[in-house]
Amino acid sequence: MKYKKLQHVIANLEHIVGGTIELPTKADWKKLTNNEQESALREVINEAFSIAASVACALTEEDDTVQPSNETEAPTSNSINSILAERGSNYGEFPNHAALSQTLKSTFDTHVRTHGKPELFTNTMNEAIEMIFHKLAVAANTDPTDKLIWDDILYFVDQIKVDCDES
Repeated sequence: MKYKKLQHVIANLEHIVGGTIELPTKADWKKLTNNEQESALREVINEAFSIAASVACALTEEDDTVQPSNETEAPTSNSINSILAERGSNYGEFPNHAALSQTLKSTFDTHVRTHGKPELFTNTMNEAIEMIFHKLAVAANTDPTDKLIWDDILYFVDQIKVDCDES
């Protein structure tokens, strides 16, 4: 992984978890083998999860002790229906969302294959574009003034820009 991309990943993780994640210097990063870089990246991700878990615990603590539960309840059909109803009220009816999202994706894909250069699109670009279409469908089916939708779209645009910088 290129160092610039790593810096970008770290910045996004820090933004998501609300903490600071230590990053090796660029000189140290270049000295690492690919396997060592992958291992270092796993450590960074684990650190991010640790920070996120600490934040989540702090937000849910009623006192100074948190007792994690090893037991997980199997979802019931009532709880699943409740989740689906909540999601439908928050994000619009899924069939409506799916129809628009798939239409946007299909139209774009057909246009690129017919008139563009599909070989220039990387996996990162393709996935980010699909996520942008997904978020546009969310906006069309819910509240388009929800800034989180547009922040998500900007995140995916940023991923494409990073990918372009590395090409």
